[in-house]
Amino acid sequence: MCLKNSPIALPFWRFHHLKSRVLRTAKVEIEFKIITSAARIPSLKEGAIDLAIATMTINEERLKEIDFSVGYYVAGQRILVPQTSAIKGLSDLANKKVGAARGTTSAANLKQMTKAQVVEFDTWAAATQAMLAGQVDAVSTDDIILYGLQLANPTTKVVGSQFSYEPYGVGIAKNNPELLNAVNTVIKNLKSSGKWKTLWLAEVGNKIGVTVAPEPPSDEWKR
Repeated sequence: MCLKNSPIALPFWRFHHLKSRVLRTAKVEIEFKIITSAARIPSLKEGAIDLAIATMTINEERLKEIDFSVGYYVAGQRILVPQTSAIKGLSDLANKKVGAARGTTSAANLKQMTKAQVVEFDTWAAATQAMLAGQVDAVSTDDIILYGLQLANPTTKVVGSQFSYEPYGVGIAKNNPELLNAVNTVIKNLKSSGKWKTLWLAEVGNKIGVTVAPEPPSDEWKR
């Protein structure tokens, strides 16, 4: 298996150990490439990247086009608003302008579950800047992404309870069983060794004031 100079889509929440261990397991050079959410599946299918480690939800529709690793994280969609906003949850989004990234399950969920006017952007950062400029009232996506946006923009807050189930996997182009097996081995070892919890506390918990790590998700993505 050769992945020399193969680009990989990066996640907002960087799964450091996952990427470094894939590299050591495969014994190859890896090129990291930042791409938009909408470009993930086309880039895999076209061979522009080999892996998409990019807060990517596993679902049946996407499995028709690409393969996924076993699950490595489960997120849930929530809402980011300015500190001064009166929005408290999903029911408050009716007739509001809500930013989302193009080509994401988050945008689709908003269209299906709310009466909000969904405004799509190329990136979550662009959606957040539009909110801070008063162009949209809120931004909604997976909570793990929103925590990072909140940390980068202290005048914002994450509100409401989770209203979706978002199991993350590594996206892999179809017909590449050797790479799929290598990635699955890395993820399973991270979860069984306890390093997944250590990583979660370092990358997430300690930054949002949570001191007890959740249990790693099961390998099976369906509930």
